[in-house]
Amino acid sequence: MNDDDEPKGYTWEAAYADGLNIREVLHEDESGSIEKSVAKLILDSKRKKRLNNRPAKVRLGIMRYVYIVIDCSFSMADKSVQPSRLAVTIKAIFITMFFFD
Repeated sequence: MNDDDEPKGYTWEAAYADGLNIREVLHEDESGSIEKSVAKLILDSKRKKRLNNRPAKVRLGIMRYVYIVIDCSFSMADKSVQPSRLAVTIKAIFITMFFFD
């Protein structure tokens, strides 16, 4: 039996090596080092992981806050606006629409 006929390594290693061409992935620089290629691969894998872990709906833009100040004095119970000023203030559309945007 020749040494060439014997399979070298495990079968899963051969399948892994067939799908991965090292020469395409790693490039040597002038000094023969592959450190830059390895660092680039690590950065790419971290970037992919970060993109996959990012929430799907993220709204970027201005952070906004609404401070609602409601006058709860006796003048708010005045019936000049039906049903009362307090009820109209609470049911104002812009308050509910703000939280849906």
